[in-house]
Formats: sequence, C-alpha cells, structure tokens
Amino acid sequence: MKATNAERLDRILSQAKNCHEVELNLHNLDSNRDYCGFQVSTLNKDFPPKPSPETCADTDLNFGIPGFTKLPWSTANIENGCHLYTTIQKALENLANKGANTVDDVIKTMKTCAPWLESFGSLRRFVDNLSTSEKREALNTMAGIAKLAANAKNVITAIPLVGVTSTIAIEDAPGCLQVDFADEYIGGLVLASPIDQEEVRFLICPEMIVSSLLCEKMEPLEAIQIIGAQRYNSYSGYRGTLKWIPFKHYGSEPRDEFGRVVCDLAAIDALPFYEMHENFQYTKENIDRELNKAYAGFMSSLKEARPVATGNWGCGAFGGNKKLKSLIQMLAAAKAGRAMIYCTFNDKHFESSMIKQYEKLVGMNATIGAVYKALLSYDKERKQNPRLSVYRHVCDFMRRDTTLTGCIKSACTSTVDH
Repeated sequence: MKATNAERLDRILSQAKNCHEVELNLHNLDSNRDYCGFQVSTLNKDFPPKPSPETCADTDLNFGIPGFTKLPWSTANIENGCHLYTTIQKALENLANKGANTVDDVIKTMKTCAPWLESFGSLRRFVDNLSTSEKREALNTMAGIAKLAANAKNVITAIPLVGVTSTIAIEDAPGCLQVDFADEYIGGLVLASPIDQEEVRFLICPEMIVSSLLCEKMEPLEAIQIIGAQRYNSYSGYRGTLKWIPFKHYGSEPRDEFGRVVCDLAAIDALPFYEMHENFQYTKENIDRELNKAYAGFMSSLKEARPVATGNWGCGAFGGNKKLKSLIQMLAAAKAGRAMIYCTFNDKHFESSMIKQYEKLVGMNATIGAVYKALLSYDKERKQNPRLSVYRHVCDFMRRDTTLTGCIKSACTSTVDH
C-alpha cells in the first residue's frame, strides 16, 4: 500500500526528531562500530597515523572479500592515505575518458577496482575470438560501462522521500535542516524593508543577524550554515501585514550534546530572475547554477543526514517558477541523501499539484538523472508550447524517452497538473 502525503510527513518529522547532526565524539567511540578517528599522539610525518579505535572493522559490506571496504570510515582506507573508492573512481574515469585501446586497458582498471580477482583468461579469450570491428565495438562498450559506473551515483539515485504541506512553516519543522531563502549578502534587508522570508527568519532568530557582519557575498557554489540560533519571537502575517506575537516554546526547545538549540539553517541565494527575462531560468546554465547552489546548502558528510525543510525558494519577488524550483530542490535533496519537507506557505493548490507530481515520479521509479534530463529539455519544448508546464513536460518527456529505463511509462496519465 502506497504511503499518503500525511504519512510521509509524519515519517520525515519522526526521522528529524531522532537525527541530530553533530560531530562524532572520538573519545566515546564503540570499538565494534566502523567509525574511525586518529589519536593525535600517533601522528608522525614518517608514518601514517594509527586509527582509533584500532579494532574498527567493516560490519555491513565486507562479504568476506579482502579489499572490499565500507566507506568512508573503514580502516582499510587509511593504509595508503586515501579512500579506496577514490582510487576506484579515478580508474573508472581514466578508462572512460581515454577509452580502451586493448583488452589490457580494461584489465588494468579491473585490477584496481577488484584487486581480489586473479585471472582474466576468459576475458582475453573472448576478445581474441572477435573480428577487428567486433573487438573495437567490444572495447568501446567496456569503456562506456566504466563511464556509466563512474557516474552511476549521480544518475541512478532515486528521488527522495518528500512530504508537502501548506500549513507548516519552514521554521516550525523541528529537527530539520531549515532553508533560508537568502540574499547573496546574507541577511538581505533585515534592518530595512520589505520583509520577505529571510528577513522574517532573522527577526524571529535575531542572533542570525551577526552573520551579516561576518560573512561575505556568497559565490555560486557557496552556502552558509548557521547552527544553534535561539528563536525568541513568532509572528503572523507577511510583508505589510507582519505582526509580532510571543513564541510560546521559548526555553523548551531540544538541545544537542553541546547545549545548543537544535536549529540548523542553510542559507542559499537564488538567482533574481526579475532582473532578467523570466525565461532565462529554464536554460541549462541557470538550472545547473540553482541545482549546485541548493546542493551546496543541503550536502552533508554524515551517513544519515536529517531531513531538509524548504519551500518556494527564489520564487515570489525573484520570479522563479515554483514547479521548476521544487524539482531542482528535490534533486539536490536526493543527491545529499536527505528527505524533504516542502512548505508551500498556505498555497493549497500548489500543495495538491506537487503531491500529484511526486507520486507520479515515484510510480515511474524516477531517478534524479531522468528528472534532470527532462528539465534540460523543457526550454526547447516550452518555446514551441508556451502553456506547457514544467510538471506536465517532465512526465511526458519521461514517458516517451525510451532511454529512461526503469520508468513505468503508463504512470504518466492526463491527471498530471497542467
């Protein structure tokens, strides 16, 4: 039975409640878990550092095969000073970029990726029995497989768990990474006007205003994170109707092991499309810019990152398309390994529209690579049909693109929002 939107929201909020992104305390590590730090006393420029605890072991993914290690904490990764997967990634990319001129090029890559393999006689015999043209095609195919493997983590990632709400505000999503729709100079016009999302957030958590003094203008690949800011105020209304009201939960918020209020904010600045033609937001350059910016804010080095609470980022005054931005943020959340709560700010129509779109994508087994490919093709299709919506196009594109394997084409029906 498929989960409803309400059930997804409950699941995400429950996950957020039990997931606090704090750094590991290396003095209290469980020796039976595969976490790894370094004892400072063991550091010596002539020898690699010794892991602490030294009894760390892979518990989930070793399969009894030497050299197959769990990332990123495995002690096997520090024998030569780098992560094993980094070596594998480089080997795959090298074969993909340079191509395979002989079967030895393929075998060299396989030895790097799977050092426990001892014999390649079957592969050699297979290639030797091919004609010259067949051999060239086989080697090109093997290089193509390496390229696919190197990029698989960016292509086959499924879309994340998403809950959509018109009644919960971003700042009221407890335990989540909460997104600030920031100005490139963080803080925006908090001490002036008009009062938009970022200004409201800084007024209810005034400690955040300090960031305006400390932080420079954000570059395209930068985001700012603020951790542990206390909330003092609440509010009603927006812009001209904004009104202060007391914050009834002051002093009772949960705190992390460092005594900080559990409040993580990711400040990301969207492109202001009101300064350029609205249609510019659909170009590959601008889609990639917004996708990279969102990922910069959402990314986490932890295995189990808390959910992200976001909404109509860069829409409203900045002229962004809600449907485009919702999908861009969905892709970034998936890449960052986060579930997502999308707050529509009292917009029930868009809440319903996004829920339908998300459930269609889930029904199609959509991946972030497939959705991204569909988004890049929207600009051309929109010019031919200006009334075509982003949601409609993504679904139609995935239905007719035979290269998007794994998608259930019949899931795209006329019920998708126009």
